[in-house]
Amino acid sequence: MRRWQWLGVSLIVLTGWVSVIAAGVTTPPGAADRRLAVTRAIAWLHTQQRSDGAFGPADENLPGSITLTADVVYASAIAGENPSGDLWKRGGRTLLDALRDLSATQAANAGRAGKALRALGVSGLTTTDPTVAALVARLQTLYDPATGLYHPSQGFFHVLAI
Repeated sequence: MRRWQWLGVSLIVLTGWVSVIAAGVTTPPGAADRRLAVTRAIAWLHTQQRSDGAFGPADENLPGSITLTADVVYASAIAGENPSGDLWKRGGRTLLDALRDLSATQAANAGRAGKALRALGVSGLTTTDPTVAALVARLQTLYDPATGLYHPSQGFFHVLAI
């Protein structure tokens, strides 16, 4: 987390997202433009969702992607959307349903498992959820106590696992 002062407004940056906190400031400068951009981005994502609820290759004969689906779950949740709601439902399956299914088959490394966990956590799920518990158990098998790493050569996978 980083904190800066700009025009008397305290800016806090968390994982690339800027939150503006200021006493007496109801609408930060440019907030309406940013909200419009987020709304348009979410609308575009809806057009890219596959009929099985997932995100991934346009060819529906190929499986969805855990990493792309997790990214959209994460983005939709932080944008205030409900990834398990009707707006994210295709073919009777929600975006969150798709991520749950993909987590069971595609969490082959610490990066994929960590990315799915991050998205599920931002969506409000905890370790009481079976999918979250299974992913945590998967990460435990990938941890090497001798090195303290979740992946021996991919630092980004290790960071996502943490």
